[in-house]
Amino acid sequence: MTPDGRFGVSGSSDRTVRLWAAESGQYLAIFHGHTSWIYGVAITPDARRIASVGSDDGTLRVWDIPEAILDRAATSRKRGYKNAKVVLLGDSGVGKSGLALRHDHWEPTESTHGMMNLKDALERQMSARAVQGVNEAKRNASERISNASMEQQMVGEVMSLVASAGQIYRIVSEPDEGVDGEIEFRNGNAKATGVAYRVQLKSGDSHLKVLKSGIEKFSMKKHYEEYWTAKGMPETLLIIRGSDGRTRFINATKAIRSAKRKSKGKRVTQLVFDSQDFTEEAVLRLRDERLKDA
Repeated sequence: MTPDGRFGVSGSSDRTVRLWAAESGQYLAIFHGHTSWIYGVAITPDARRIASVGSDDGTLRVWDIPEAILDRAATSRKRGYKNAKVVLLGDSGVGKSGLALRHDHWEPTESTHGMMNLKDALERQMSARAVQGVNEAKRNASERISNASMEQQMVGEVMSLVASAGQIYRIVSEPDEGVDGEIEFRNGNAKATGVAYRVQLKSGDSHLKVLKSGIEKFSMKKHYEEYWTAKGMPETLLIIRGSDGRTRFINATKAIRSAKRKSKGKRVTQLVFDSQDFTEEAVLRLRDERLKDA
């Protein structure tokens, strides 16, 4: 937990790390990347960084937390629990899944995460070498701004814009899979609907090739075509922020399907980036379209 008691972090046998808002009991972000259960976790006093250690994968990971995620804690709906099972981390590393009684209905947990005394667990389970690695990672992070950190800043901007439009943005960190998060829409009663878009964020001018005709094209990674058009999954928005500060988007799923109709049997390697500005008004238009089709 942070010293002010507002935020907590947990690691689980499902190989994910989660950031929690203590007051509401809701998780604010989920982080993927470890290939084994989480051995130890730590959070900085200002909740700007999380460190995690995998038991068998031999890695120490440091996660930067955009300010917009922390701001969500102030507006998260408070939930009351009468009883709940929580994660028990011991020498065996076994986690217990949980079931909690919320004031309005029973709600099964999605993983083996739970609240615990993180400071004590960290002191028991993180080695001096791991702590030294955290400090070194912090120093390196402060010395340079990489493309990854630029995209982290973009995450905060997109989250703030979506929140300003009264909608919900969630981070879904799946390295190199092609999805960074999702936008879930609220109905006229401000209730979450479960209707959403997946989102891929890109920052910088290098992601687009401008032809002499002025047409912009985005180069596809091999797995994007299948991943962004997967059946049963929400459509994917490709959002790119240029060096001029302008943020634009296309519906990548529809663009891929259109390209496949024009060149049947061929793999889609590029998308025409015929874009719109990503604004509050655009988010609300997307909401109206999706809720109409749902």
